[in-house]
Amino acid sequence: LRSTPGVASVAELRPGRAPLMMGAYGGVRTSISLRAADDPNSAVSVRATVYEVSPEYFATVGTPVLRGRTFVDADVFEPVAIVDELAARVLFPDGQDPIGVRVSQGPSSRSYTVIGVVRTVSSDGPERVSGTQVYFPKDPSSSTSEYIVRTSGRAADVITALQASLRPVLPANVRVPSIRSLDEAFEKLTAGRRSNAQLMSIVGLVVLLIGTAGIYAVMTSVVAERQRELGVRMALGAT
Repeated sequence: LRSTPGVASVAELRPGRAPLMMGAYGGVRTSISLRAADDPNSAVSVRATVYEVSPEYFATVGTPVLRGRTFVDADVFEPVAIVDELAARVLFPDGQDPIGVRVSQGPSSRSYTVIGVVRTVSSDGPERVSGTQVYFPKDPSSSTSEYIVRTSGRAADVITALQASLRPVLPANVRVPSIRSLDEAFEKLTAGRRSNAQLMSIVGLVVLLIGTAGIYAVMTSVVAERQRELGVRMALGAT
C-alpha cells in the first residue's frame, strides 16, 4: 500500500473503528471503564471507546498530540495507552499531568501507563457528541486489520491505484476490499441535514414568491381604487 503512487502514509487499526466510517457504515464499538490505577479507591471513572491503532495512526488521520508522544513499534508488547483530552480532564479534574500515570479498569485489572494525550475527535460525525476515547497499540500480527490511507493526490485516482495494486496479490476467489474516502463518509453522515436544508430553501423561496405576489396584488388594488382620484388631481394640475 505504501508504495502505491499518491499514498502519503498508511495506518493500521482494528476493523470497524475508522473515524466517520463507524458512524456512516456501522462498526464494532467497544468501550471500557477507566480509573486512575494509583488510586484504586477513586470514585472517578470514565467510559471510553477503545481503539487499537498502529504508530502511524495519529499522523495519518491528522489527530494532534497535545502531550507526551504517540506509539512506537516497541510499544506493541508494553502496557501503554494514549487517552484523549476529554478522558484526561475527567480522570484528572485537578489538572494533574496524565503522562506517566497508570490507568486500569479496576483494582484487579491490568494497568496501563499513559504516554500521550491527543485531541478528542468526532468519530461518528459532526452532529454527534464525541465520547471519551482511549488508544492501545495494535498487534501487527493480528489476522484482521483495517487501513487508513492519507493521499497526496486526488482521492479517486488513488483509490483506483490501490485497487489495481491489491488485485494481483489476492487469491482469485477473493474480491478486492471496498475502499471508501472520508469525504464519501462525511457526505453520507450529513445527507439528512443537507436534504433538510435544501427543503427549507425551497419552502423559503415559495414563501418569498407568495409574499411578492401578495404585495403586488395589494398595490394593484390600491392604485385601481384611487384611479379616479388621481385623474382629477392630474386634471387640476397636480404633479
